[in-house]
Amino acid sequence: MAVKTVNAAFEELRIRARAGSGRLPKLEILRAAIQHIERLQAALRAAALETDSCKGYVEPVTKTQSEAKDIKTDKEKPFLNGDSSSYGLNSLARLRCIVQALTKDP
Repeated sequence: MAVKTVNAAFEELRIRARAGSGRLPKLEILRAAIQHIERLQAALRAAALETDSCKGYVEPVTKTQSEAKDIKTDKEKPFLNGDSSSYGLNSLARLRCIVQALTKDP
């Protein structure tokens, strides 16, 4: 049962990371996921810079939208304990280390 769960998770990761339509080794899926996360982070940084420069033109966030940001899905909750703003960077660095360690092993 656990192997099926891991394989299903890697398949979902492959799809979300847009790592191609064919079957890939798990290490390649992790590499594609890292690249995808880095692209998303760059897009978020660019959007944040754009938002900062456009603050005078944007309407304030309503209470409903603000509350919606704070609601986490059941899938996200285990990963967001503590400081959620630094979680992505720390886990991306950890994921890189794991992939590098797996690559070095014969």
